[in-house]
Amino acid sequence: MNINSFENIDVLISFSKKIALWSFFIGTLILLLYYFTLLGVFIYLGLFFSIAAIFLNGFFFIKLLFLLKENKEKRSSIFQTILLMLANIPIGIFYIYLGFEIFSSHYSD
Repeated sequence: MNINSFENIDVLISFSKKIALWSFFIGTLILLLYYFTLLGVFIYLGLFFSIAAIFLNGFFFIKLLFLLKENKEKRSSIFQTILLMLANIPIGIFYIYLGFEIFSSHYSD
C-alpha cells in the first residue's frame, strides 16, 4: 500500500484501526510466547516491537487528529478510531513496564 492511498479518508480510518488492533494482538502474542517459553529473545523482541508500534501508531494518530479538525462529515468515525488507538496506550505502557521488569529481574542476577 502506497502512502498516497491515505488521501482517501476511509482508507486511512480502516488502516489505522487495523494498525491499532494488530499492534495489540502482536504485542499480546509476544508476551504470551515469553510467558510460555521463558525465552529471553521474546523480551528483546517485545521491547523492539513496542517502540516500533509507538512510532507507527503515533504517525497515524497524528494524521487522524488533523483529519478530525478538517473533515466534519467523517468526524464520528475518525473520533472512534482515535479512541481505539488511545485504548492501546495503557496496554502498551503495561507491556513495556512488564518487559523491563522481566528484563531487570532476569538479567540483573
